[in-house]
Amino acid sequence: MVEPLVEEGITVAVVGYDLATKRPLREVVDQVKRAVTFIVDYFPSAQITIGGHSAGGHLASLALSELPEIDRISTLVSICGVYELDDIVHTYIGRLIQLTPEMARNCSLDAAKLVQKFGDKPIVFLKSEFDAPRLKQQNLDLEGVLRSLGAKDLRSVEIPKVDHFSIIENLRFKNHSATRALLEALGR
Repeated sequence: MVEPLVEEGITVAVVGYDLATKRPLREVVDQVKRAVTFIVDYFPSAQITIGGHSAGGHLASLALSELPEIDRISTLVSICGVYELDDIVHTYIGRLIQLTPEMARNCSLDAAKLVQKFGDKPIVFLKSEFDAPRLKQQNLDLEGVLRSLGAKDLRSVEIPKVDHFSIIENLRFKNHSATRALLEALGR
C-alpha cells in the first residue's frame, strides 16, 4: 500500500505492534512510543511524519502527546482515527480487548497535551464519507477541541465514496483521491 508514497521519494516505515487482544492496551501504546523513538533515532536528520489508520490513528496521536521529544516529527496524519475509547468499552471490540472504563480513560487521547506538544505543526485528518456516524463525530469533535485549544494547522479532508476500510485499501492506487489527499498533505 505504500508504493505511491515511495514513488514520490518518501521513505516509509510500517510499524508493527501487538494487537490489544494479545496485550493490554497500555502495552500496545508503549510499543508504538518505542517504535517512534527508534525511527526518530535511526533517521537523525530526517523530518518525520507519523500517521495511522483507525486504532493506528489513535496510537500515533497518543504517542505524540506522550513522548518527551518530538521536535523532528513534522506532521501527524490520522486516517479514520478512533479517539474516545469510552465509546467502545461496552462493544464487542471493547469486550474482545478487555477494555475497562479505567483503561479507556487512561488510553484516550488528551487533546490539550497534543496541542501543547504539537499544536504548531500540521495535524491532518483523512476521513471516509461512509464511516460509522460515531467515528465521524469523534473526528469532528476532536478537530473542534484541537482548534479551540489553539492548534494552528489543522487539515481535514473527507474522501468521497470510501468507507473505514476501503480508504486505506485504496492508498495503493496513486490516482485515488485518498492517495492524492495524503500526498498533498505531505507537500507532494
